[in-house]
Amino acid sequence: MVDHADQNKNIVFLNPPGKNLYLRDYYCSKISKSNYLNQPVDFMILSGIVSERYNIRIIDAMVENLDDMECIKRIKEFNPFAIVFLAGAVSYTEDFIFLKKLKKQTDALLIGSGDIFIEIGQRILKQHPYVDACILDFTTRDILDYLSDHDANNMIYRKNNNIIIGKRTIQKFEIPTPRHELFNNKRYTFPFMMHEPFATALISYGCPFRCDFCIMGTLGYKLRPLDTVIKELKYIKSLGIQEVYFSDQTFGINKKETEKLLKKMIPLKISWSFFWRVDLANDHSVKLMKKAGCHTIMFGVESGNQKILDDNHKGITKEQIKTAFELCRKYKIRTVGTFILGLPGDTEETINETIDFAIQIRSDFASFNTPVPRMGTRLRQTALAKGLVKDKDYDMDQSGNFVIMGNENLSAKEIKILRDKAIKRFYLRPSYIFHRLIGMNSFADLKCHIRNAIGLLK
Repeated sequence: MVDHADQNKNIVFLNPPGKNLYLRDYYCSKISKSNYLNQPVDFMILSGIVSERYNIRIIDAMVENLDDMECIKRIKEFNPFAIVFLAGAVSYTEDFIFLKKLKKQTDALLIGSGDIFIEIGQRILKQHPYVDACILDFTTRDILDYLSDHDANNMIYRKNNNIIIGKRTIQKFEIPTPRHELFNNKRYTFPFMMHEPFATALISYGCPFRCDFCIMGTLGYKLRPLDTVIKELKYIKSLGIQEVYFSDQTFGINKKETEKLLKKMIPLKISWSFFWRVDLANDHSVKLMKKAGCHTIMFGVESGNQKILDDNHKGITKEQIKTAFELCRKYKIRTVGTFILGLPGDTEETINETIDFAIQIRSDFASFNTPVPRMGTRLRQTALAKGLVKDKDYDMDQSGNFVIMGNENLSAKEIKILRDKAIKRFYLRPSYIFHRLIGMNSFADLKCHIRNAIGLLK
């Protein structure tokens, strides 16, 4: 590899084509449930970093519905010396068939980012010699070191016929303002947005909690300086965008900094949504969030059975869940409960308890998922030890379109049947349908409901 500082400065950010609408984003991959696709946050963050030295182009074959041939044609027209691509466990086989085909058509470096690289990045480079490198932390400037032929931390890459594993370090989360204008495509959609278009932003990276089924707790946790976040939000507003989806895995952990941020957001008049933990919710915070423009909060509930929550190290109680949802109703903030059906210990009885609980807490929306033995998680270690999956089982979809594993009580097929039952029981209640119809308050909201309904029917 050579320093490209005085040579071709073009770099493509590529979300590859696929047979399904794949979400490959922030070390998470799944098939979109309701035909939605938000801007990949990996690329959003890297856009500000990489564009300091290079010309970048976004080619998102998912949102533009490009096939292999058209995608490769567009890449070749830009003539990049490097292609930063997304890959995911949900589309593993398809992704690497396409990448092999792409490498035959270009001499560009292929640099990957995605969930599969976190645990088996070295294995992937060994198995797929046409892949040159992978990124283990997209919030750092290490890619610039790599592209300049310097040693790079937080990456795995080829150098002098060797595979180098860069040191994983927790660096400060200080980034240039992302190039949101490059992602201002109206085809990007989000199931809970109130206005179009919208932007995706990230305030914190990783998560300090260690739920068995989630990889985020293994990444470390870091928070961006408040002034850079406000600068980014002002830039988003200057582009005529007033809707923001914060892609943080756990928003607002630092309560003092969060309160400062919310107060600074009030005059910006931004409409926004985010993921949160129920044990962080209190009356003061929820009230301030509403004042700052929040309209929807997504909570990881996971189960309606306390023992299942405890055994999977979720660290919350059913009472905290009920309180958080009640507070949101008090301040007229919509709620989304996400659930995982079929976790270790789950039975048909406990899954029915979870479905009942989703209805009981009066969540405005519910996302019913199935366990995914994601790379780097304790759930994967458990699944491997019990023979529920094999070490080479890479293809997996946490949204449950296909179920890769059962547990000690239920088969994968039985879990899929129970998940389908959960969706029907929750969404086909006449009272629920009536509540949703009278609750719509914008044209964008109406379109989201129609899109979600079509996805549900599928």
